[in-house]
Amino acid sequence: MKNMPRRLVLALALVGLMGSTAACSSTDTAAPAAASVALAEGTMLIDVRTPAEFAEGHLEGAINMPVELATFPEQVAQLDPDVEYLVYCRSGRRADVALEYMATIGLSGQNLGSVDQASAATGIRVVR
Repeated sequence: MKNMPRRLVLALALVGLMGSTAACSSTDTAAPAAASVALAEGTMLIDVRTPAEFAEGHLEGAINMPVELATFPEQVAQLDPDVEYLVYCRSGRRADVALEYMATIGLSGQNLGSVDQASAATGIRVVR
């Protein structure tokens, strides 16, 4: 966490204090409107919710990189900067936090909002 921008550390701390349920509740307004997203070859889906939330249902083929864990910066540091990343959580708030950090290390991506919005936008089914 020593090399993380202070704004990201504060955002992660705030999300952690609020708890995963409050941080991405269904009443949040941070989620983008669902829109159709064309998946280019090599596009990677990232679910930034907790492992428990991921286990409840996630987009088929998505990887779980919980933004609230201290290991998140290490995980994203391993990602290919030439790949487009589609990121989602429960409402889009944690996805925004994740994408903000990812941009600081040269990764680009798009916030798909909630798991349901991500499924609708991509046409990828939710698996449980």
